[in-house]
Amino acid sequence: MGKVNKRTLEGLIKAGAMDQLNDNRAELMHRLGDALSRAEQIQKDRAAGQASLFGLAPEAASEDHEVTAAQAATDLASSPPMPTWTPLQQLKAEREALGLFLSGHPMDEVRDEVTAFTTTPMEGLSALIAAPQPSPTETDQGGGRYGRQRGVEMTLAGIVMAMQKRIGRGHFLTLDDGTGRVEVAVFEKLFAQIGHRLAVDAVLVIKGRVEVDEYRGGHRMVADEIMDLDEARGHFARGLEIQVNGNTGALDVNLAAALQPYRRGQTPVILRYQNTRAQALVKLGEDWHVAPSAELLAAVNAIEGIAAAKLRY
Repeated sequence: MGKVNKRTLEGLIKAGAMDQLNDNRAELMHRLGDALSRAEQIQKDRAAGQASLFGLAPEAASEDHEVTAAQAATDLASSPPMPTWTPLQQLKAEREALGLFLSGHPMDEVRDEVTAFTTTPMEGLSALIAAPQPSPTETDQGGGRYGRQRGVEMTLAGIVMAMQKRIGRGHFLTLDDGTGRVEVAVFEKLFAQIGHRLAVDAVLVIKGRVEVDEYRGGHRMVADEIMDLDEARGHFARGLEIQVNGNTGALDVNLAAALQPYRRGQTPVILRYQNTRAQALVKLGEDWHVAPSAELLAAVNAIEGIAAAKLRY
């Protein structure tokens, strides 16, 4: 069997090829260095003709150095467990190793949410955008006459898979939502405003004009406005609705603490209280309006007495 180096083993772990050994890929990556060091020492011992803890026949092992498999397993089990990767971390690792997302797509967790303020998933573009039709306004080189489409106004969401700058033509993003891809042109004026926030793996919501790409196939878009996901939440959300159950306790204090870092936004906060005898809807004052984000939703949902916290669009 040929040798494999650390980079190869890291790639196998990221791709999920080692999941049968341990499906906690973060833990495998964390312990890989120790495992390789131990394997290297065993090889050195064998090369030097020394006894290996596990390689010796029972009659050749000294009592002082005898280590059983059960003892080794106990030592391993006593090690503190590593937190697993988040779904997004796992998907990014898969793409690093394989060039593609294998176990899902980064948009899966927010797909239902972005449906509330986007025009269509990318797989639905063809149904909304017709191919260019003959028109008396322009003539092609073959003598036919074709009109210039300016595209259809849309809002799309996806993750940035690639970025490039084309000399004299501006900046271009490849946007992917798991159902399709669109090339997005970002001209210099817009890029000067938001270019510092554009990056591969960023989830973006883009307003612009979409048309058929006659040269490369598929569709292309000219961006008029670009938001990250939290900006889109603040732009489109009509309110943060918090469902409160009957067990209030220190709810008021905990909720105020959770909302505090996100106050002074534009999104109203609405409390929907319900117990076995009554229900009520309470809208907090404007000074409690929030700037919505994934972190805010997680903080509020973690409070005892909160049944659910969701943005309403």
